[in-house]
Amino acid sequence: MSVPAKGKIVVDRLKNRSDFLRGARGVRRADGGVTLETCSTPTPDRREGHLRVGFTASRKVGNA
Repeated sequence: MSVPAKGKIVVDRLKNRSDFLRGARGVRRADGGVTLETCSTPTPDRREGHLRVGFTASRKVGNA
């Protein structure tokens, strides 16, 4: 894969369940109907200028 130009960030999507589970074990912040879970990228998967994100959706709200 190519390295992005200086100052540019490439957004990669999380696709593996293990990546989502790692994020769930990290830092969690909630505000209203949105929850953000974050963790560092494991060393073997790190690439200069790349940001990894994943999206999930749930109908569960509160104690529903």
